[in-house]
Amino acid sequence: MENARELLITMAAVTCFCIAVSLLVYITKTLNHEVDLIKENIYAQHAIYPYR
Repeated sequence: MENARELLITMAAVTCFCIAVSLLVYITKTLNHEVDLIKENIYAQHAIYPYR
């Protein structure tokens, strides 16, 4: 019984770890995409109004 409980705890820990890594990757990709959009927007504004 003790082994089954330890296995369950280990599986739960591994699952939590996988979810955390997936979330981190998703957030990083989303932030990078947002930063790219902001940079493109700033570049476009400077292309239209170069002397601001």
